[in-house]
Amino acid sequence: MIIVKLTGGLGNQMFQYAAGRSLAEKHGADLKLDISNFQYVKNRNYKLHLFNINESFSTKEDVFDLVGSRAQFAIDKVFRTNFFIRAIRQKENYYRQRLFHYDEDFFNLPDNSYLEGYWQCEKYFQSIEEQLRKAFKFNSKLGVENEKLADKIRETVSVSIHVRRSDYFFNSKLHQVHGILRSDYYNKAINLIAEKYSDLELFVFSDDMEWVKEFMHFDYPTTYVENNTEDQIAHQDMELMSYCDHNIIANSSFSWWSAWLNTNPQKMVVAPNKWFKTTRLDTKDVIPESWIRI
Repeated sequence: MIIVKLTGGLGNQMFQYAAGRSLAEKHGADLKLDISNFQYVKNRNYKLHLFNINESFSTKEDVFDLVGSRAQFAIDKVFRTNFFIRAIRQKENYYRQRLFHYDEDFFNLPDNSYLEGYWQCEKYFQSIEEQLRKAFKFNSKLGVENEKLADKIRETVSVSIHVRRSDYFFNSKLHQVHGILRSDYYNKAINLIAEKYSDLELFVFSDDMEWVKEFMHFDYPTTYVENNTEDQIAHQDMELMSYCDHNIIANSSFSWWSAWLNTNPQKMVVAPNKWFKTTRLDTKDVIPESWIRI
């Protein structure tokens, strides 16, 4: 049995599930999801029910059997204050991510391991890519307006542009970690794709569309996707972005996955070279080798 702790938003949960599933497949073991963290965190909920995954949730007893303590059910005060600080805890079956970049020792972990981390690297789950693509199929239909958008996306040389601002801008702690991408990043990315493809049509997704409309200006036909602002359907932005021919992503796991789920074999994915504002983490493995970093 492998247990993976889920935390964060949809994109983070997908990385955690993917890494846990990959290790479980290596051992021929069951994967269980520890979702206990969400009872302590505001504005975050379990999101993987949106997909066609096989859900199996760990019990307190399951976790106790692996890590030997029930302390994991209370959020470590130090960890909550600064997620860069690693907890000091030694237990053979408990593995807290030591490195932000790919850890080659990951697949040496034994069966009956408890995983805690972000695992933002494709190398953790490349071996089960086909399986994950099937698992990460959204299990609900798009609404009428989104179906119309999906048709328009498929009929054009479509480029998704994801601008993430709200929490990165207004939350001081997140701003210090992530920072905000500048408009020139998006303009350079569009120009790169335009060098290879003509007649582009842009589809803009953002959590701060009012700001985007006022301060970002594009030289191509542009559709602003604004009908998925409610939390229960926000994931449909990810689905729509994945249908685009090409993707310009933000420094966000949400748009990372939208690009990864894009099945266009000729896709161009442009990503920011600087994933975090902080320099304390090595992000060299976040972006797949076939994507373009600028």
